[in-house]
Amino acid sequence: MHRPGYEWKHEDASELMFEAMLTENDIDLPRKDVEFIRDLIVGTDRHPENGEKSFLFEIVANKINGLDVDK
Repeated sequence: MHRPGYEWKHEDASELMFEAMLTENDIDLPRKDVEFIRDLIVGTDRHPENGEKSFLFEIVANKINGLDVDK
């Protein structure tokens, strides 16, 4: 289904699956970890405390050249 003005990306589905996994399995992760995993999925590194792990963003959702684990 296509919604006008909305460009679907597979990262959207990944975020929804991650949220469902947490909810359906009653997994209680610290909010900081949940946000980090979401950021990895969409390919953003808003977390300055993860500067030493910035390579993880290139592995999971590479915004530099698009080559990552699910391509």
